[in-house]
Amino acid sequence: MAEFNRSEFKIPDFKMVEIAVPAAPGAGQFSQVEFDDEALEYDYDAFVDRVIFTEDTLITENPAPVAGTSLLPYIDVRWWKDKEFPYGNYLPLISLDDRRARLCEVDAPAVGAGFGQLVWEPKGPEPLRVRYKDSLVVDWENPSVAVAPGFPAGIAGFSAQGYLEDSRRPYVLYVPIAYTLGAIAPAALVADQTPPNDASRNMTGQDLIVKRFVTTIDAGRYPTLALDARIWRHLRMMPRLSGRQDERWAPQRERAPLVAFGQDVQVNNHAITIEFYEPIPVDRLGSIKWEIRNYFVPNGTQMIATFCGWKRPQRG
Repeated sequence: MAEFNRSEFKIPDFKMVEIAVPAAPGAGQFSQVEFDDEALEYDYDAFVDRVIFTEDTLITENPAPVAGTSLLPYIDVRWWKDKEFPYGNYLPLISLDDRRARLCEVDAPAVGAGFGQLVWEPKGPEPLRVRYKDSLVVDWENPSVAVAPGFPAGIAGFSAQGYLEDSRRPYVLYVPIAYTLGAIAPAALVADQTPPNDASRNMTGQDLIVKRFVTTIDAGRYPTLALDARIWRHLRMMPRLSGRQDERWAPQRERAPLVAFGQDVQVNNHAITIEFYEPIPVDRLGSIKWEIRNYFVPNGTQMIATFCGWKRPQRG
């Protein structure tokens, strides 16, 4: 393991892996899978400060029949770094999340104004900024689902909030993300990016110093939320604060579930956030490995892990 200078790791990093998890074969038994080793390996040095687990029952061959259904309470895990031994025995996944006070209740009754938000306050060595004349842009994806109908269309909101560098005036950039109707597998996923607009472009004459990012969905702009809160773990996105390739937070066509952007405020019952007391350094070609067990007999799921942390600017 090389010695890393933390001050060099200035760019947020999101690495996503996923795997289909079969149903348990019988009562008291479990199915067991591991994320693919090659998918877990890093192509660069990084620090990982949290892993956010979620699932997407909508894209498995046997989707959960009830809106809002979650298999997270039936999942046990254990983990280790590279070639080391596993750190302890299998534990319930939900036992690794101690952030219950930082949750946002989103599930609405059968009809009603469901709403919710995710909040992430970056804690890197330098503040993130949106430079003068740059724009907040979001690459988004509505993944294909296994069974008709596709996941509906609607609008989510994403904002960068902070202050202007010289005047210290509070300021917000906002972009509405217009998700279109998702496809039915095996059709291609539905994906695009938001074009810059007046509300998302920084034309203040100063850099915007970003203190937090807030993602919002409400049942007025995205009516599905009032009926199916799986929206938070099915839809995906990846923000950009500029068009510079070395400042991308993930590879060009990789987008993470919305819940991956909820480090400080998360939606209830749709993700498990595991925060490391000290960020874990990972060398190029290194990895953090996980084994997953599912004790739920009626159904399997698609388990998704987003490794969130920091990387150096990727020159060239």
